[in-house]
Amino acid sequence: MIFYFSATGNSRYAADYLARRFHDRTVDIAQALREEPRSYPLQPGETVGFVLPTYFYGIPVILHAFLDELQFETEERHYTYLVLTCGAMTGSAGDQFAGMLQDRDYRISAYYSVRMPDNYLPMFNPPPPEKVDELLAAADRELDGIAVDIELRMSGNCDHHRGPFPGLITKLLYPGYRRGRKTGKFRATDACISCGKCAAACPCEAIQVKDGRPVWVESQCVFCMGCINGCPTQAIQYGAATKKRRRYQNPRVK
Repeated sequence: MIFYFSATGNSRYAADYLARRFHDRTVDIAQALREEPRSYPLQPGETVGFVLPTYFYGIPVILHAFLDELQFETEERHYTYLVLTCGAMTGSAGDQFAGMLQDRDYRISAYYSVRMPDNYLPMFNPPPPEKVDELLAAADRELDGIAVDIELRMSGNCDHHRGPFPGLITKLLYPGYRRGRKTGKFRATDACISCGKCAAACPCEAIQVKDGRPVWVESQCVFCMGCINGCPTQAIQYGAATKKRRRYQNPRVK
């Protein structure tokens, strides 16, 4: 079983890649959070995977709510792995997630990382299509190596994209993410066609369509950028910086 959280498709792509390799099943965490109960039966010897994006060198805050209610119907300890997707570095996100599991009496067996196209629009312009193809080809090679390690039941920290001073960079930047995540700068321009895709996709249910326009009804969200990247008319902006930037959705995920 492979659990994934994905807004623009990168982590879903990695999860689907591994699921095909292992003939495994996937669970969309955002969808699971809308359902009850969150208890999953496991077969003897079945592996448990988590595929997650890296936000500010840490784990998306939405995972706390998911893990708080996650239960497995099993009597054994299953090999459990984490695959982090990142634009550049993961910092100590793997250690952070291992601690989150340990606090809930679960153990992580191994954690890995794979680089994908960066798409945090408030700070970066996503790469052009030709660079995206190059990055995804490299990601396929990384995922193939990760799959081999999982088949061999490798253990420990196998994250090769932690970067320099991983603990320090997470300690410095992640708290700002947890305190921030303000929705006040999101807005919809006149290009909005009232399709409602942003509201339907928001994992925090922070968006409602009122009078034909999206309105951010929560002061904070997970900051996944799914709304701004997924808008079919590029009507959603975050402040002034995103107006001239490309949008990104993993082209291999439909």
